[in-house]
Amino acid sequence: MPALAVLNHLLQQNPEIRAQMQAHGGRCVRLALPMLAFTASIDEEGYWRHSDAAPETTLTFHNSALQKRLQGDTPGVGDVAVAGDQALGMALLPLLGGLRYWANDDIARLFGDAAAGEWLRVSGSLKHSAAELAQTVAAHISDYAQEADAAVVHRQQFARFADAVATLRDDTARLSARLARLAQK
Repeated sequence: MPALAVLNHLLQQNPEIRAQMQAHGGRCVRLALPMLAFTASIDEEGYWRHSDAAPETTLTFHNSALQKRLQGDTPGVGDVAVAGDQALGMALLPLLGGLRYWANDDIARLFGDAAAGEWLRVSGSLKHSAAELAQTVAAHISDYAQEADAAVVHRQQFARFADAVATLRDDTARLSARLARLAQK
C-alpha cells in the first residue's frame, strides 16, 4: 500500500518519532484522510504494517487539516476527529504531526551528497528570495495605502470616518424625534 510506504518512509527519516511509536507496538489504528483510509498495526520497530484487525482507535483528518499542514499551520480541534480509544488517538496525533520530510536525505541517497548540498543551497536561496519578494510587495502595498490619493483607506482613517457617521446618524435620529414632537404640537 503506497500510503503505508510513505508513512514508513517518514518514520525512517524521523527516528526519534519512530522510537516513540515503538511504545505503541502491537496497537491497531485506522487513519482516515480525504480520499484515503487504511488500517494498520504498529510493529515493535515503530513502523506501520497493513492490518485487517479491528482498529482500537480511528483518526480522521478532515480536508481542512491537510490544507493547514500544507500551509505550515497547525490543525485545530475541529480539523481532526478521534474515535475509539481516545488515549491512544491523542498519544498518536502529536507523533504523526511531528513527522517531517527531508528532501535532501532522499537526494543524497539517490544522487550523492554533492547533489544534496547543491539542493540545499539552491532551495535556501529560493526561500530567501521569496521572503525578500514578499517583504518588498508588503512594503509597496503599505506605502500605497498611506498615500493621500490611494484607493485604499488606512484603518485609523476608516475608524474616524465610522465614528463620524455614527455621530451623524445619532444626531439625525434626535433631530427627527424633535421634528416629530414639534409636528404634534
